[in-house]
Amino acid sequence: MRLKKTRISDKSIPEWRSRLTGVTAGLLLFEIMTGLSLYLLPFSRFNQFSLLLHTIIGVLMLLPVIWYSISHWRKRKGGNFSHFQLLGYLSVALLLLSFVSGAVVTWQGLMSERLQTLWDLMHLLSSLLFSVFVVLHLTTLIFRNFGRLGPGKDLISARRKFYFNALLGTGILFVLCFIGLSAYEKPQIQKSFADNYNWRFGEDRPFAPSFAKLDDSVLKAQVRQQVSGLLSVLDAKKFQQVFDKTQSPEHGIFTVVKNSLQGLAAVDENRLNDILNNVARDIQEHGALTAKAMAGSASCGSSNCHSEIYNEWLPSAHRYSSMDDMFQQVQSLMVDETSAEHTRYCAGCHDPISLFSGAKNSSNITLSAEGADEGASCMICHSISKTDVQGNGNYQVKPPQRYLFELSDGSVAKIVSDFLIRTYPQQHLQSFSRALYKTPEFCAACHKQYLDTDVNTDIGKVQG
Repeated sequence: MRLKKTRISDKSIPEWRSRLTGVTAGLLLFEIMTGLSLYLLPFSRFNQFSLLLHTIIGVLMLLPVIWYSISHWRKRKGGNFSHFQLLGYLSVALLLLSFVSGAVVTWQGLMSERLQTLWDLMHLLSSLLFSVFVVLHLTTLIFRNFGRLGPGKDLISARRKFYFNALLGTGILFVLCFIGLSAYEKPQIQKSFADNYNWRFGEDRPFAPSFAKLDDSVLKAQVRQQVSGLLSVLDAKKFQQVFDKTQSPEHGIFTVVKNSLQGLAAVDENRLNDILNNVARDIQEHGALTAKAMAGSASCGSSNCHSEIYNEWLPSAHRYSSMDDMFQQVQSLMVDETSAEHTRYCAGCHDPISLFSGAKNSSNITLSAEGADEGASCMICHSISKTDVQGNGNYQVKPPQRYLFELSDGSVAKIVSDFLIRTYPQQHLQSFSRALYKTPEFCAACHKQYLDTDVNTDIGKVQG
């Protein structure tokens, strides 16, 4: 009986040691792990690199995996039909289905408008089921000889060789992902203001008198925590309550902090000033957006995705809002009668790209930036995360995390970024398809007006 077990085990030793077996296992393990990471892990640059490599390896592995499957079948066919063979046949069938659906998904990611749900779901389910059945297939094979005598030393050694080859192959592929991640140059979304930028309305209100602003929730949370640390527990609670309720667009974070401290025990002025100075420095260094990150509406219409909407936007008033003759004349008049900085008031709705890039400044003769001819661009409107119905451009912009190479130049970069958006669309949908965009409050942020005291200094606030 012992000799019979040894002979059965010996037949599998060369195959366990085979490089083809190890390479096949390594490729399949990498595909399984990267596929799962796309569904289990949050959106990230690493996941995008792994998706690209997942696709490339999925194509390149067709020949060796099919070669191995045929070779393995020839060696193991015949004899009594067993559960080992059943699991093997099911695994191969699911793997072929995964290959076919993966090829269709890849084609749709490159050439179509979007992935078809049926093929996407088929690829997901076939890959998941293949993972389950191939693990069962291997597990039953590995543990079938774990009886009183156990597997022979040669078989154990061969299996260790298999484990090593599989893990080595998978590890090398993940190293390639990390190499790509480290070599990738992250696009610049936020930038510093010019050294001669005019802070006429306060260092905490860089775009005033416009009410439009960037999302400052993280900065506010930091200031809230730091200032609370200067107070007693009771006063800190009172400060936080007032601080959280104050949402006036006329007031920057400095005014909000000082108003929230009124009626409380005196704080260390030096430490408070240090906190506020750090906030001012942070705004100066990271408080503006690059014009390129807000422009590029043409890319939305050249991806076989939103061409119809893009063609509707091209001749629209939104597109020409910054080039409108009336706007340009009013802007010139404001420069003559007040200052270049006062043009920020109108720019929140008419020329947001120039506003957020810091171009509405007395040092800039044109008062415009790259992409200003797009007016209310696709990216500007679809980056708005919050609005206020009192109007006058009272909205908040939260720049989304961009896909790999989305802001890069060149046709190859365009193909790659479009492929990632189509095949990994969750981030794109969450960032650019908020429920807010289908509400009247969204439009009211700009399509409701009044004259604010910062502009109408003689009379004060006048509702339009």
